[in-house]
Amino acid sequence: MEKRLIIAIALSILVMVSFQFLGPKKVKNSPIQQQTAANLSTTALPIDSSMTPEASLRAINEPAEKTTIIETNKYILTFSDIGGSIKGIKLKEYKNHATNEPLILVENARGKEAIFAMTSNSLLPALDERKFTITKKNNNSIEYTYSVPGKFNIIKKYYFHKNNDFIELGIFIQNKGTTNIYKYYDLIGGSSIHSAAMAMGRRFVEINSMVDGKIVKNNKVKNGETIVKGIVSWTGVKERYFSIILKPKQESEGVILRQFNKKTLASGVRSTRVPIYPGTASQDSYILYMGPNDVPRLKSLGYGLESIISYGVFGGITKVLLVVLRTFHKVVRNWGLAIIMLTFLINLVLFPL
Repeated sequence: MEKRLIIAIALSILVMVSFQFLGPKKVKNSPIQQQTAANLSTTALPIDSSMTPEASLRAINEPAEKTTIIETNKYILTFSDIGGSIKGIKLKEYKNHATNEPLILVENARGKEAIFAMTSNSLLPALDERKFTITKKNNNSIEYTYSVPGKFNIIKKYYFHKNNDFIELGIFIQNKGTTNIYKYYDLIGGSSIHSAAMAMGRRFVEINSMVDGKIVKNNKVKNGETIVKGIVSWTGVKERYFSIILKPKQESEGVILRQFNKKTLASGVRSTRVPIYPGTASQDSYILYMGPNDVPRLKSLGYGLESIISYGVFGGITKVLLVVLRTFHKVVRNWGLAIIMLTFLINLVLFPL
């Protein structure tokens, strides 16, 4: 028995020793391999697996963005030099109950979704993605310019009002070349209302426009973009409580309607096609309202923007009740108490019935 055990141990030792000589050997990296590994470790970049190749390439090629904050008594606006547009709107009169911060009306709108995004194939493709330069800035205005040397300048000049719910925009196109160019562009007004990202808020988001004296309503846009031709009084995107409304001060070809995804609606205007001769310039003016769906506020502007508010089938009764509600609010200075008083009054009037 002991002899067999000794033989078994001896054979095991022999197998182990043989395996060390006959088995695969660990090869030490050569200097070239070591250098290659070192180079890879120092030059490799982190990869975001969630990005498509197209998105990764676009992120590399995108110019660095510079934002500018403009604040008045009514709003906080975030401007971007990419497109010379507005990417964020906050209303100071209203609060987010969770954070007690100013209410976000628009947040991080970019490219064709940005407020006052401008596109024009007759002037320059992808104008909404071009990097503009701030050429002037003071307490009452900010000016963005995009120049193509020897051809044209596009100037977007914004004017602010300390205590109003609207801003103004002047678009100047200067012909610096020796041949005619054409003013022909699309300009976005209302877009990317924040509540549209919420399931409940999405139900109330729609585009309302006044074209040829008639209200045109859209809550969907087929094929992503369409145009309603006619004389444009105004166009806007509204939700339950707030609206963003664009009013052109000159003749336009029609209203542009866009839908970027299931929840983002935008509207704007398409300018008329007008030649700009060498050494001359064109000028267009716009007003943008950003605020509550409040008839007195909208009516005070004098452009008929209050027509964006729909009272439904019982519009006459609704208007009377709103007048009474506002009267109660002037007395008690509290909307909750005003609603209770209105409810009590309605019950009192209907009690005999």
